[in-house]
Amino acid sequence: MATPVASDESRFLLFGGVVDNRRANDVYSIDPTSFVYQRLHTTGDSPGPRCGHTGVLYWNSLIVWGGETRRNPSDSGPLDKAVYILDLETLEWHRIAVEGESPEARSGHVAAVVDKKMYMFGGQSGDGRMLEDLWVLHLTKCDVDYTARWYQVEPVSNGPPALMNASWAKHNEWELILFGGTDDQYSYNDIWIFSAPSCTWEKIGCTGSIPIPREGHGAAVTGDTMYVFGGRAPDGKFLNDLTGFQVANKQWKSFTRGLGPPPSSRSEHTMVTRKNQIYVLGGFNTDPEDPTTKSKSPKDSSCVIHVLDTDRIFSLPSLRGAPPRRKV
Repeated sequence: MATPVASDESRFLLFGGVVDNRRANDVYSIDPTSFVYQRLHTTGDSPGPRCGHTGVLYWNSLIVWGGETRRNPSDSGPLDKAVYILDLETLEWHRIAVEGESPEARSGHVAAVVDKKMYMFGGQSGDGRMLEDLWVLHLTKCDVDYTARWYQVEPVSNGPPALMNASWAKHNEWELILFGGTDDQYSYNDIWIFSAPSCTWEKIGCTGSIPIPREGHGAAVTGDTMYVFGGRAPDGKFLNDLTGFQVANKQWKSFTRGLGPPPSSRSEHTMVTRKNQIYVLGGFNTDPEDPTTKSKSPKDSSCVIHVLDTDRIFSLPSLRGAPPRRKV
């Protein structure tokens, strides 16, 4: 199952997730050029094992929040809603004291950093309710100490419905693109753009090859295009299609050929951008609770990294005329 990935120019960072049907709480660094994994030996007050959480980079730190933290999801105990920060210089974890009201604990939410603030939306509560609230975390560092305060954001326009397992990708310095997700009854393929300065949601009317509704997909932005890969369809089928949403003209494009062998169908994976390349990591395409359904294919391994060169996508030649007849 996927682990949230944060990236800077030199490495990707992975925390937690599900490995061999067990929730994890270790941290790995991945070199995006050599593809070498390195387990980081951390100290301090670390988060417990979890999945369905978020992890984002903030200054030289990794912020981890939320997720399914109970030993058994059917348990009635509370989820962990503490804010954890890993100092990437000292590799020490800090559990941050938060002032004021905090959002309800949840999993399957989305989070991203805009203007040095972490925005968080949606998810599923510990008792199974879908959530549609929007919060922002203000974090301050003084020497080695951190202070934090959550604020609930009340957008000035109507926003998405209560959702979990959507994607939220940063488009520019101020905007976040939300796509897909599920309310546990229906899956969606809507595009919503949140503008932080104006605190507004806008539902985008799209044209082109609009992808089918889905949840648990991955999304990443390069330039003016958000790429979406995989996920789970409304009928439960795992997907491995690749589409791109061009923000300026509000148009979807489907990419079906000329890009090499795609990753296998999967859900709950993650996508991360570095320069003009997009990396696909992790995920599953079988029942994560049933080890007998685990795929034997090497390219399904959560350790395999797939790289999409977006420069190559837009340099593909356009094919014209009828294809040649097959020769025997």
